[in-house]
Amino acid sequence: MLQIWDNLEERPDFIDKQFLKNTDLKYALGIPIFNNNKVIAVFSFLTSALKDDITVITEVLEIISLQLGFHIDRKQNEIKLRDFASQINEILESINDGFMSLSHDYTVTNWNKAAEEILSINRKAIIGKNLFDTVPNFEDYKFAKIYAQVFATQQIAEFEQEIPELNLWLEISVFPTKEGLSIFFTNITESKIIEEERRKRLRELNAKNYELEQFAYIASHDLQEPLRMITSFLGQIEKKYNDLLDDKGRQYIHFAVDGAVRMRKIILDLLEYSRIGKEAFSDEVIDIAEMLEGIKKLNATLFEDKNVTLRYEQLPSIVAKRPLMRQLFQNIIINGVKYSKQNTDAIISIECEDLAEFWKFSITDNGIGIAPEFYDKIFILFQRIHLDRNLPGTGLGLAICKKIVEAHNGQIWLESTVNIGTTFYFTIKK
Repeated sequence: MLQIWDNLEERPDFIDKQFLKNTDLKYALGIPIFNNNKVIAVFSFLTSALKDDITVITEVLEIISLQLGFHIDRKQNEIKLRDFASQINEILESINDGFMSLSHDYTVTNWNKAAEEILSINRKAIIGKNLFDTVPNFEDYKFAKIYAQVFATQQIAEFEQEIPELNLWLEISVFPTKEGLSIFFTNITESKIIEEERRKRLRELNAKNYELEQFAYIASHDLQEPLRMITSFLGQIEKKYNDLLDDKGRQYIHFAVDGAVRMRKIILDLLEYSRIGKEAFSDEVIDIAEMLEGIKKLNATLFEDKNVTLRYEQLPSIVAKRPLMRQLFQNIIINGVKYSKQNTDAIISIECEDLAEFWKFSITDNGIGIAPEFYDKIFILFQRIHLDRNLPGTGLGLAICKKIVEAHNGQIWLESTVNIGTTFYFTIKK
């Protein structure tokens, strides 16, 4: 808005009174200069006489005011842009990732310190150069195709690229911009070497496991026939020469037959262990309570002899491999029954907790318990912690349970108090 000031010598806000005395200027026209909608200065026009028609002067002053405001605003934006660009460059120079920017014709416009170190190329040797001219067979590389794809789709791309000539693996992220592409890359060579070594060891381990499983299967299968022969002939000897044998002789035959029976049980358990994970069982919906009823019927004689009480309620239906689940529950339940205390009715309690991604089951007995030093050993093959020959078992039952649980992406562990009882916990992935 134009302002008119007269009698400048009498205005207290006009400081340079001496200037007015040396001139014949008495009037002033003032118009504000705006920047970001704020008055930052006033452009003044001084005159000795104020004409009646000042329209032309007013228009000129307004034009000058607008031009000054525009140029001041542009200058400030240029300064801000320079400051912003400087900050961006400082950030790009400080990061550990390599950074480069490309124009639309694949000319390198930026190359940070990390890029120099990762690719051993000085920025002076690459900035301003075209990748087609500086990278031999550029079009054959995976990144060339992906850069073209990002240009075409304007979509971010992330990928890995091997640079055989430099023995490098890079993890690359490409972002489209108005000017071209912004590209960040990280040296992942070490992690790639570690990953390849891990895969190699895993392949070797799988091969060894396969060999062991094949050996266990073949050995356990082929050993059963000699054991049957031993048991059969010992039985024939006892039958035919019973009158000639004394009590000690009969005892020796009993020990031999018992050893052969135990050996056959070990072989059968080993055969079962080697098969877990090899059979193509399908996942299906399993009513756990219904399955437990089947286990009770299958082991009715043992449960009756031990006066077993099986407690459970509100158990879920889960999706898993039915034969393996039946064996898992049966092994742990029978384990609790076999190692129950003398002159005490066996009580087995089964509960389930619904976790976010897993079913967590617990099977608790009131048996003889397990000492803490055996917690880590109890799931290992042939690790019998009770050496009393009168206590049954081959040391394979819980190892089989562990393998079944792990085949369902779960974990198994226990808590126990000697002479009080044991709780086995295991999880089954939903």
